[in-house]
Amino acid sequence: EVLPRSVPPERIVDFLREEINRDNYIVVELKRPSGNEKGYWIHEQLIFGYSDTDRVFYGSALDNKTGSFVEIRISYETLLSYYFDSYTYFQAPENKSEYIYWSRSNFLISRMRLREDYVPHGWVYDMLQNIVIEADGKAYTAVQYDGDRNVIGENKMYTGAACILAAEQHMEKFLHDRHFIEKDTDIEYNDLFGQLSYHLAKGFYKLYEHRKMILNSLRCLYTLAEIPAYNAEGNVAEYAQCCKDMDIFYKKALKFHKLRDWSILEELKQNFSGQYKKEHRILNQLVLEIKDIWHSSQLQELI
Repeated sequence: EVLPRSVPPERIVDFLREEINRDNYIVVELKRPSGNEKGYWIHEQLIFGYSDTDRVFYGSALDNKTGSFVEIRISYETLLSYYFDSYTYFQAPENKSEYIYWSRSNFLISRMRLREDYVPHGWVYDMLQNIVIEADGKAYTAVQYDGDRNVIGENKMYTGAACILAAEQHMEKFLHDRHFIEKDTDIEYNDLFGQLSYHLAKGFYKLYEHRKMILNSLRCLYTLAEIPAYNAEGNVAEYAQCCKDMDIFYKKALKFHKLRDWSILEELKQNFSGQYKKEHRILNQLVLEIKDIWHSSQLQELI
């Protein structure tokens, strides 16, 4: 981390170039103009390269249309402007609460580097624990109270495979509220359908992306452990099919968003209904298989 306010605006461009030259990645909080109610938007920005010829920094940003991160270019002048606004904003006493809020997760500037020599001991066990958490998906309800014990907020959160159940409930609510959504939708002024269906499709993309990360980790595990798991009947191959299924579900949700055809959502909900049972079975089979892998690795260390 970089100490707050230790890099004044006039130093930010040179500071970023110097850190990149040291093979560091930089995350910096930037205050950008926005069309929202506040008129600005504060968010972290990853910087991983630069070009003095083009006078730009290279970073990444989320493409809301695809739900994936893409490379972007930010000019030296633009980044300096955004950083200056951020630096002065967080210095103001009236913004103390926001300064504390943003400092909870990371400093206003953070630097990081990949360690090529890092070899975690017990990585098979860590992988096993993560698959167990995924298989044993749960739903939690977080309740917030005021000083008189009145409930002022209630949030339901899902973990692991239980997120599939959350997606099912999301679709059920969407279909249940169809009349109100259509009634309150004005494509030109207040496209409620467009907003809700977009978030539905985005949620399916996150489910797909999460499964792809798990699949890549499983393939890494089985490759390093030298276990032939890529036959047609293998658990890894079955989980790979779950990823393909979720990609199809995502595309159907996106089709629903674009075409505004409620029959697509009804079909999606019907096709999606067996996904939880399927993934729960495969994940628990993987848990048993990885337990054997871990146990064998422990025996080899003892011999």
